[in-house]
Amino acid sequence: MNYTSRPFDPKKDYPAMRKLLQAAYAINGPLVYATVGDLDWWRAERDDPRDWSFLRLWWDERGELGGFAWQGGNQVDLFSHPTRRRVEADMLAWSEQQQREKLAGSNGQRAWRAWALTSDSSRQTLLGRNGYQRASDSFAFFNYPLEGEVPPTVLPDGFKIRPVAGKEEYKARVELHRQAFDPSRFTAAKYRAVRSQPTYRPDLDLVVAAPDGTLAAFAILWFDEANRIGEFEPVGCAPQFRRQGLTRALLLEGLRRLRRLGGRFGHVYCDASEEPAMKLYASVGFREVDRVMAWEKEL
Repeated sequence: MNYTSRPFDPKKDYPAMRKLLQAAYAINGPLVYATVGDLDWWRAERDDPRDWSFLRLWWDERGELGGFAWQGGNQVDLFSHPTRRRVEADMLAWSEQQQREKLAGSNGQRAWRAWALTSDSSRQTLLGRNGYQRASDSFAFFNYPLEGEVPPTVLPDGFKIRPVAGKEEYKARVELHRQAFDPSRFTAAKYRAVRSQPTYRPDLDLVVAAPDGTLAAFAILWFDEANRIGEFEPVGCAPQFRRQGLTRALLLEGLRRLRRLGGRFGHVYCDASEEPAMKLYASVGFREVDRVMAWEKEL
């Protein structure tokens, strides 16, 4: 099958990208590269909402989306429909050419990255055939089956879990994110963009409030109704409130809400080098089911 590619059109292409990711999960879930929640989060947190030059889509002869490539920094993320994996070779070649043109005449970093699940032999073969070698960086993919009851939530006295209260609390919610991920480029405009995404639900934008009302921890849970799965992204806690079990309690409450909605699984990705976060998710009951490994080559 032949494919044609073009730049992303923000006025009409986003539903097709979401549909592709949902189809990929329906076929390969839970071992996927992203959920619709990831896509919504990435779209909302970009620094320049007008610039889409890093994103290109590949369409088959019937007008169906076969895949898309999302570039950022010195790397590319490849997303394809499970029945159209051959398009990934074109996507990878395009990303490399784009980066070569960007680096022409400069002394910029020439190491280029792509990613592959340890279970994805097709992607690993493609990368190896094109001169990539496996690097040490990876993200762990955690899964929480929701067949049974979720353990009870335990909080210190006076702390409460609830959704973000409303517009009057947006500023505090943004500041909490910035404290948790200092240094951070998260802004009020980005948070407003988060709340406008199609997967976003106000009842799943959760915070832990201290006895005096100060926001202490947060998590957004993105619920994919088509596949009945939820993903936590992002999850964080203000430094002064850490080591009190707040984030663990927040995750359990999110899982409980997800189960009430009919969810089958809860997911979260984690930088495998972040030992505290890895231990946190394991303590909640998440199981690591795969890793997304970095692969590199010099351009």
